[in-house]
Order: sequence, then C-alpha cells, then structure tokens
Amino acid sequence: MNFLVRSATRSATVARKQFQMSNFSTLSSLLEREIKEEVEINPIEMPEELAALKNQLAENWTIVDGSATGDDGAVIKMYKKDPLQNGSKVFISFHCQDQVQEDEGLLDSLSGEDEELSAPVQFDLEVSKAGKTMKMACTSEDCVALVDGITIVSDDAEEGYRGPIMEDLPEDVKEEFENFVKEECQVDEDVAAFVAMYSDFREQAEYIRWLKEVKKIVE
Repeated sequence: MNFLVRSATRSATVARKQFQMSNFSTLSSLLEREIKEEVEINPIEMPEELAALKNQLAENWTIVDGSATGDDGAVIKMYKKDPLQNGSKVFISFHCQDQVQEDEGLLDSLSGEDEELSAPVQFDLEVSKAGKTMKMACTSEDCVALVDGITIVSDDAEEGYRGPIMEDLPEDVKEEFENFVKEECQVDEDVAAFVAMYSDFREQAEYIRWLKEVKKIVE
C-alpha cells in the first residue's frame, strides 16, 4: 500500500514538473515572438529627427540616461550646462512612462492629421540656489512646457507647503512663470518636444528590454 502511495506521489510530482516546464517553454516562446514583433515594428535605433534634436540640445544640456551603459534607461535627466544669471542651477527629469493619457475622442479627432503627435509627458523642472529648490511640475504638450504646480523644498526640510493651485493665480503671474521657464531656464519648444519624443522612444526601448529580462528568468 505504501509503495502504491509513494508511486502515485512520485508520478504526480513528475507530471507537475513536466506541466511547469511546458508552461515555461510556452511563455518563453511567446516572449520571443513579442520581442521579434516589437523590434520589427519599433526598431531600437533612435529616429534621425530625434537624434538630430538631441545633438542640438547637447550644446546647452547634458542629457543622461542609463541605456548607454546597459542599465535602466527609464529615467532621463537633463542638466543645464550654464547657470542662470543669478547663479541658479537648472535640472530636468522625467520618466518614460509618465505620459498623460489622452481622451479617446481627442485622439480620434487628431487621427486625420499628417503628423503623429507624441502624447503629453509630465516632467519635473528644478531651479536650485543656496540650498533651496523651486520644483516645478510641468507637462510637455504640443511642443510647449506647461506649468502645473510649484513647490519650494530645502535640503534639510521635511515636506511642507505644496504651493498654490496654479489656476487660482492671477493670469499675468501664470504667464510670467511660463515665460521664466521658456526664456530664463531655456525650456523652449525644442526642449519640450524632446521630452515628449525621447520619452516615447525610451518607453518602447524599455519595453523590449523588459521582455528580454523576463525571458531570461523564465526560460
């Protein structure tokens, strides 16, 4: 009787392992298929237009992401090479998945346009001076940097006042903030366009990288 129990248990274990191996094999093959399809549809090489824009911006900005060294390239950082006239340093950061979801009706209305527009992307613009930082939550939309919110943070301070609701500010104050971003910080149409385009490019590249990493684990 014990022999029969052990035999049945062993058979069940073998069957379970075979089933698990079959699942791994199926998942691995499906991931490989997805990788091939993505590479065909979205080549990893940077589009010429984006590469030219990146080279142009590199004159005034140091652009950093981990993709050049094989690390995670999901977070992109941009350091303005020259400080502002008052000595403040300017820094931009954005994540490739911080795209703003567009309304489906709006997307349908834009579908007939000749140019394919990148989705709006949220990014942070930081202006630092003497241990304090003005952190501006922005959105790149239609090649324009829009200011969504502003907070002041210190190196040694806990989270404090989060700043006013931008819609509650006087119209001329809001306009001057956006002029400051564009004229003083030089976050102009080119930078706003780069944030949206590069975010889209990195998101596609990171998805392929994610597929490959998952495949290594399950195969």
